[in-house]
Amino acid sequence: LAKRKDYIDYLKPLYLDDPKVEKIYILCLDSNDKLIACRKINEGDFTTALFDVRKIAAAVLEVNAKKLILSHNHPNGSLEPSEDDCKVTAKLRELLTLIKVKFVDHVIITDTGYFSMSGSGYYVHHIIGGPQLI
Repeated sequence: LAKRKDYIDYLKPLYLDDPKVEKIYILCLDSNDKLIACRKINEGDFTTALFDVRKIAAAVLEVNAKKLILSHNHPNGSLEPSEDDCKVTAKLRELLTLIKVKFVDHVIITDTGYFSMSGSGYYVHHIIGGPQLI
């Protein structure tokens, strides 16, 4: 899953069974971008699902992943990352750095398309007062 198109194509069907419920998945990869595991982290309702960073870290460590792709859907169809999406991305990137796992991307999927944080010029940086999109 070295190319964005590859992991987007893998992820899209995971959200089709119930597109009105927000779900969070991670893809755990080895150092050669081979998929080791795909895990559903959480499922919420139409407007939200809890990003459980501890559960993500545990899954990464359990399979000895070297890289991680985070994804979730927006049932409302918005491709724009929320403030919470950006905060979670920043916290997760920081945590993964500590355990020597590369954070590859955070992808938002809707029934009309997708948004890739790493591929769309959105980078989360820590500044005084919290993360900010630039």
